Amino acid sequence: MNPDEIVRLPTESLYKFMALVGIAILVLTVGAGYVSEKKLSLDIIQAQYDQKLLQVKIEKLSDLKDDLKSDVNRAMKKKPQDLDMAMVDQMQARTDQTMEEVYDISIATAKLDNEIALLRYYNGELKVLFTICILSLIAGSSLTYYGFKLWYTRIQVYQDRQLKKLATGQ
Repeated sequence: MNPDEIVRLPTESLYKFMALVGIAILVLTVGAGYVSEKKLSLDIIQAQYDQKLLQVKIEKLSDLKDDLKSDVNRAMKKKPQDLDMAMVDQMQARTDQTMEEVYDISIATAKLDNEIALLRYYNGELKVLFTICILSLIAGSSLTYYGFKLWYTRIQVYQDRQLKKLATGQ
């Protein structure tokens, strides 16, 4: 047995493997970039929606505050004996409702601020991911190109020549 045959590696498979790994890197890189960007975009849209809802609640609260203010002003103009207790109770209930809504809006504002901070963080991480994606695209393209080039120039050309010789009977 010839010692060269024992040490000889199946380079054809290695070149093909190199090319296929390059293709896999390309596909996974594009997929990861697309999925990450899509998720971040959807999260930004949701945060903008939440912000608009919060603005509507704030406007409603502002209207309620103005109504309360006008009721208090009317009540202040009356003499204490002319005050209607039902009106005072109604004003107290509206004040309690307003305070509850202020509390709810404060919680919603804190949650939205946290979500916006997270989105800013994810946006920074996405920039890092895109840099990695660009480097992976370069590496994957290089592996694919050189894998196929080496396979073709070092293996396939010679196999084609042998097959042609066999076919022509030389």
